[in-house]
This record gives sequence, structure tokens and C-alpha cells, in this order.
Amino acid sequence: MKKLRLFFRYFATATALVVLAFSCKEVPEPDVIEPANPGDEVVFGAELPKTKTVYGEETKTGFPIYWVNGDKVRVASPQCLSGRNTAEYQIAVVGDTQNYATSMTKTGDTGVQWGDAETADFYSIYPSSASTALKVSGEDVTTTLHVDATQFASTSTKNNGTSDYFYAQPAEMGNVVMYAKKAGVTSGSTVELHYTPFSTVLEFELTAPDTYSGNQKSEITIQSLTLTAPEGTTIAGDFGFTFPTGDSANPSIEAATGGSNAITLHFLDNNQYTTVLSTTKTTLKAKMCLMPISGNLAGWKIEVNTSAGTFSKNLAATDSKGTATTLDPGKVHKIKLPALNYASQEWVYSLDSWIPTLPDYTNIYLSELSLPGAWYAGSDEAYQATSNITDLWNAGVRAFAVECRTSSKYSINPWGGGTPEYLCISGTGRKPELANYYTGGTNITTVLDGIKSALASHQDEYAVLVLSYADGGDGGHRAEDHAYFLEGVANALSGYTDIVYSGTITKNTTIGDVKGKLIVKINIDAELTLGNYKAANALISYNPFPLQITSNTNTDLNGLSVPYFSNLSWSTWGDDTETHRSYFRAATAQAMSDPFVWCFSSANRTDCTNTTSEDGTVSNTQVATLSQRKAALKAMSVYSKQIYDNSTHNVWFYYNCGGTHATVKKDGNSSPTKFAQAMNPWLLSTINAKTDASPLGIVMFNQCTGDNATYRGADIIKAIIEMNSKFYLKHAGTSGGSTGGTDTNAAPNDAKAVNGGNAI
Repeated sequence: MKKLRLFFRYFATATALVVLAFSCKEVPEPDVIEPANPGDEVVFGAELPKTKTVYGEETKTGFPIYWVNGDKVRVASPQCLSGRNTAEYQIAVVGDTQNYATSMTKTGDTGVQWGDAETADFYSIYPSSASTALKVSGEDVTTTLHVDATQFASTSTKNNGTSDYFYAQPAEMGNVVMYAKKAGVTSGSTVELHYTPFSTVLEFELTAPDTYSGNQKSEITIQSLTLTAPEGTTIAGDFGFTFPTGDSANPSIEAATGGSNAITLHFLDNNQYTTVLSTTKTTLKAKMCLMPISGNLAGWKIEVNTSAGTFSKNLAATDSKGTATTLDPGKVHKIKLPALNYASQEWVYSLDSWIPTLPDYTNIYLSELSLPGAWYAGSDEAYQATSNITDLWNAGVRAFAVECRTSSKYSINPWGGGTPEYLCISGTGRKPELANYYTGGTNITTVLDGIKSALASHQDEYAVLVLSYADGGDGGHRAEDHAYFLEGVANALSGYTDIVYSGTITKNTTIGDVKGKLIVKINIDAELTLGNYKAANALISYNPFPLQITSNTNTDLNGLSVPYFSNLSWSTWGDDTETHRSYFRAATAQAMSDPFVWCFSSANRTDCTNTTSEDGTVSNTQVATLSQRKAALKAMSVYSKQIYDNSTHNVWFYYNCGGTHATVKKDGNSSPTKFAQAMNPWLLSTINAKTDASPLGIVMFNQCTGDNATYRGADIIKAIIEMNSKFYLKHAGTSGGSTGGTDTNAAPNDAKAVNGGNAI
């Protein structure tokens, strides 16, 4: 895929820093101040800047900061009474745009109390939490502060006088640090605290694509922004904070170990990514809060994750006009990004690394993700335009399906000699019990080598390999054949233990658990009754293809127009076939209650007619028609919605749209390309018409990288990836809701915005 790398443009305009004060309205002091007695409570000025701080809209003098009712601050004084020299206070205000406090009330039994010194110095910090308790040591006052590496923003619609635009406020203003210092206060005086913003804040301006072509949509959903600093530059995490003493102008900070050099800011409302830029609402302005940091942006990178893929840009020490891109603590720096044009020369636009761009992606359950998949990957036939796994990976494909045959000294080819259609795996002791042998075919290691190569440079992603057994036709459903198949899989995987995931896959497995690894899924198309068979590090399920064929007239099953499911087990296959013979019924109660389930559509051929042998025996090879397959796939989407709404994340959906015959089978007329021409446009239109919040699952189809005008493969891959950007993907350790976070992580409803500064 061609990558476009162009220059980034900065827009440099100065914006004054707005300093928030505890007391914008000065409280007159009496002519004579009576010294306080040791133990008397300190009285603080009743007017302060708002603490659940919110940034107001930009004015001619900067970005005003307002307090929010209920904000909390910490105050300390080295000269006040020992043991009573630090306390927490709560702010009260009566208006939404009030930069002073109506009152300031201690939250504990005691507040800061005067000592016997004639004067005292006072220090205060926002935000207040258990970790921000102020520590007094001699004349020094210190604390530990925190900036989240994952931040949320709530958006609202504004108007600039000519058009509407999105205005995103930091939802968790606790990431914005403010401090106040008041030195030499006479004992008994009211202490007026004036707060200064200290976090480094970036305001990004994003613009919708300015041109559209081909199949591109006239709108684009903004899912998240990720800012990455060079290695060794900490911009999020815990950091030590020491107040300025004497004539010091600024506090000093020290980053703790384990911080992050990246921050992701994402936009989410009601489980949907609703920030959609278009020709009617072209702009989004959003603020990201960093640790107090100085320096320029040389070596920094910004990534914009959208419904169409990820746009990334490398930043520099100067903008296109030569102006330094200098950051300063306590200021808002404005960065206007180029329009998100797919063909822009100012962005790197690629699909080869899309999984890590999902917000908090390591905690996403595997079953929640929609993966583009290549049916018959690695085959030299026309299922795919290329057998090169790396090319498929770079196009966005993350799942690969292979129909296997066993191969040893002799391999069985029921259709006679010649090169087989399928990839082969090596088995030991394969008995040549049928006539017609072959030794040709492509070994499965070609696929494994390709996946290994792709994973080597994408350790923050993962892949899925689905292996099914294709030997034998009518005679290939013998238990001993499947035993050799499983043995062959184990042999093949034994040489790839460095990439094959060896843990246990369950409904609670997340992306973070499998990063850099290959998950192997094995489909068994028979009823194994010979005990337990082991396949090294593989997820196994029973696909009752013969049962589907024989039950296609069962009215309870609605023929082949419904998807089936079977339980998933890790590493071992047992002989408890009764459990695995289940399939979806109308109520789908069993499917939703099973611990871990594989849900799949029917076979990969369509309209294959029954055949009659010379002795008159009719072979039941009738499989689903094209219309039945489409009906089953539509039903899968309904089930997926139910699973998503129930938050059980216990079903892996296998949305198989790959195949061979779109019409009645004729010998020698196998046509995967004709199948793609029939199925792929339907698949694309079905995905684009899908508006509910639920995943598609593993989507296999033909011609992923074939001519897009003919097969629509590139459009389908983008549409599948886009599904992951349209709604919230359920995460481990969260309780769902608008951000998927727990109560302690959820964005506050009353967060608005705070701070001022100059711009880049």
C-alpha cells in the first residue's frame, strides 16, 4: 500500500494566559488585624477559580477557566500548627461561568490552623485526591500528581458565526493541574489564593476530508487521537510536584518510573462514536492534557483513528513557516491538523497496523472485534488475488482460513491425480486406504511463515488461523482421518511455538493477552467418538456439516438458513459429541448461556446437486444455496446484537462469505472469482447498512486484494475495520456505559473546560 508522507502545518498565534484566582473580588481587610491564636482555623478567601475545572471558549485574552460546584483543593502551610498544617477544602459556586468561589469549606473535622508564627506561607493544589495529599517538610511542600494516559472528551455543538462545529471538553479535568502560592500572610488575615494552570495542554483542530472520490463516504467518524512523544519523554503517569519557594517563579516536577510517552484521547457517547465530521459539520476542536512539559515537538507523532482507518503524522521542531513548535507548562497550544483526506500528501494513511489504534485496545475482549479474513489464504488458486500473506496483512487482513489435507509418504486425493486445491499438512502414519494418491500441494508452513513474518514487525497485533479438514468428500468423515488431521496440525505447529499462542482462550481473553501471537482455530467436520485427541495449542470446535445436510428439511431448524454453533474447547478434543451437536434454535438460550461458543454459517459451496453412483446410490451433497447462506449470515447479525446487548462476550462469530460455487456445481467449473462477484457486493452493502452496535466477528471472503472495482475487497476490509470504530467494544475490567469504564473512571457529567495559554 502506498504511504503518503508530507509536511505538517502549524498555525502560530499568541493567546494570553488566563490566571484563575481564588478571589476575583477583593475582600477588604480591616485596618487593624488581630493576630490569630495557635489552633484558630485559617479563613480563606471566598472567591476562587472553579475546580472541576472547565475550559471556556477562547476569548481575545485566552481560554477562561471556571470552577465547578463541588471541586476540591488541598491547602498546606509550613508555618501553621504542626499536625494541622494541611487540609482539603471543597469549592462552592452558583454559576456555570464563575472563576471565583462563593465559599471554601473544609471537608474534614479540622482545616488548616494558625501556629505561633507572625506570618505564614500558603500553598494549594488542584485537583485533590488521596494521592495528592500535601506533605510539609521544613519549608518545602510536595505532593504526587497524576495525568491519565487514556483520556475522554465530551463533545457539544458550537457555532462560530458562519457554521457549526464540534467542541470537545476534557471530561476528566483532574488531568489539569493548578497551583496557588501566597507568601507572608499576617496571622489572622483572610488568605486570598490565586490559582495558576500548570499542565501543558494541546488543542487539536481536526477537519473533515475536503475531497471525496470513488467509494469514499462524504463523512468520517473520529474515534480517538493518540499523541506519542519520543522514547524517554514522559507525558502521562505519576509525577512529583514541589511548590516554588522564595522568589522561585515555577514549581519543579519529577516524573516517576512507569510513566507513559503516549496519551490517547477518545470521543464516545451512548456506546457510539458520534463525532462525525462531514460537509455540514467540518471541524472538531479538542483538548488533550499533558504533564507539565517544555520543549519542542521534534520526534513527536499524532495519530487520528477514524472510521476509515488511521491517519498519522510525524511532528517537527518547527512548523512549515519555520516557527518553533515550543511547549510550555500552563498554556494551551493550538495545533491545526490538515484535512483528513484519504489521498492527502500530508498524512501517512495505512491499514497495516490498525488494531493498536483502537482505544484501550489491549483490554478489548477478542470476541468483540471484527476481523477482515482471507478465505483459502495461501492458495495458488483464485480464492485470493495473492498467496503472499504479507500483502494480505498490509491490506488489513488479520484472519486466514485454510482447508487442509493430510500428507505423508502418500496422500489421499479422492478426485484423482494432479495438484490438489488445498494446502497440506504433514501427518505421521497416514494409511493409504483409498485409491488415487498424490504428493503435491503447498505445505501449510508457507502460511505460517507469512504470518510469522508479519507478526515480527507488528508485535502489538495478533492473527487468527482457521484450519478445516478437506480430505475425502463422502469418505473423509471417518474418525481415523480426523485423528491423523489433528496429529498433522500438532506436527506443523510444533515448529512455530514462538508465535502460536499457548495460553487458554476463553470468553474473557483480551487482545493484550495474545499480542504478537497467532491463535489457531480447528474445525472438525465429524463426530469423533474415539476418545481424546490433542492438537498443540489450538482452539477446537465441532462443525456438524453432515448434520446440517441431513437436517436441512427440519422445520425447527429452518433448513440451512440458520447459523449453527458448537462449544469451544482449548487444546483437547473429547468424545462428548452430544454437547457439540447443538445448533441455534429460535430462542438461542443455549447459545447465550454456554461458557464459550463458536457460531458459524453453513458450508462454503452453494447449490451443489446430489449425485447418483452407478449402483443407484444417491450421495447427499446438497448444501446451502446462496440465498440460504445470506439468510444465515443475517441471522448471525441478529444473534451478535443480542450477545452484545447482554455483555456476555462469549460467542465468536465466524461470518464466512468465502466459497467456490455461486450456482449449480459442474465438474471442472469451480469458480471462486465468480463466487466473489456474487457474494462480495452483498457483503459490502450488508456491512454498510448495519447501524446497530455489535461486532461482525471473523469475516472470511474471497479476493480480499483483487481488483476493487470488480470484487470490492479493499472496500470490504475498510468497512469491517470501520465497524470497530462505530461503537464501544466491551473491555475487561469495565462495567460498560458511555465510556465502558467503572464509576471511578467514568467521565464526570459536569466537566466543561479550563485553562489559557499561547498557541503553536
